[in-house]
Amino acid sequence: MTIPVSDHRPFGRTGLNAPPIFFRSEILGDGARVIPDQMKRVICGEWFQQVTPPVFIDVAAGGTRDAGLILLGRMLKRLDVAADEVVINLRLSLNAKNSLPNQAGIISIRNELVAAGELLGETYLPRLATLEGFDDRSSPVCISALQAMNELKAEGRIAGVGVRSSDRRIVERLSDTASFDFVTLVGGFTIMRHPPELVKFLTSLAKSQIAVVSAGVFHGGFLVGGTRFDQGIANPDDSLDRPLFAWRKAFTSLCHGHGVRPAHACIQFALSLPGVVAVSLSTSHPDRVAENVDAVVKRVPDALWASMKEERLLAEDHPNWSNPAAG
Repeated sequence: MTIPVSDHRPFGRTGLNAPPIFFRSEILGDGARVIPDQMKRVICGEWFQQVTPPVFIDVAAGGTRDAGLILLGRMLKRLDVAADEVVINLRLSLNAKNSLPNQAGIISIRNELVAAGELLGETYLPRLATLEGFDDRSSPVCISALQAMNELKAEGRIAGVGVRSSDRRIVERLSDTASFDFVTLVGGFTIMRHPPELVKFLTSLAKSQIAVVSAGVFHGGFLVGGTRFDQGIANPDDSLDRPLFAWRKAFTSLCHGHGVRPAHACIQFALSLPGVVAVSLSTSHPDRVAENVDAVVKRVPDALWASMKEERLLAEDHPNWSNPAAG
């Protein structure tokens, strides 16, 4: 099922309309050499088959990731993708270069954007920029970098500025002193973990017209049967990890009982709050691109959410769980 333009939503204060799924390009980099280039081309082609343009692609810059930028540019050209049919979000890790103050910081970040454009082939310049790799200790330099990025937005070099983090508290504190148009929250708002204080914060972002992208919705693959949980490995013999496996077993059983794939439920839940514009997903299997898009578009039965609440797998007070994808 192709996502039509009518399902694209305003993306914060960027002036862009975004589809409800972003594609991550990790599978194109050096770290994905076990995947044949032909397979990578098929996956990239599926992005444009399954989503009516513009297609949003999330890419990371720097180091070995640059090989992925070069390959992405080649594939976009081979697919005859026009510049206005793709929106590239360039993820910039906080470092000494892009945290320089004032004009020096602007020049550094501009240079990174230009370098990414050259690697992509100049036709596909990044239209969004996201800052990542920061914590509370780097808050001052993070603010400086965001100021530089916002000045580039004011010049028309980019359409929007974002931040990416797995820690809601850091983003919340940062929002008091810095300006950004969207937030990518990794593993924060998921079907397994959705504390009320996070729901409250995301709701406040929506009121401020700051878009939210949900990433890490499977907790590193754990919720769909993997052994990795976020950045670590879960061990069923470890007493600290046993509750994770117990939760997954109950969740999987309920999903199967309602005829729903666990991945489908995870994706629908990640889109359940107003203000969550999209989920960010990656796969190395071409057929799963269509599966992910289908999971974004199709709602799961309300009875599943009711059963999960009855089994205490979901809290009772989520504002939209009677129909999670309605936001």
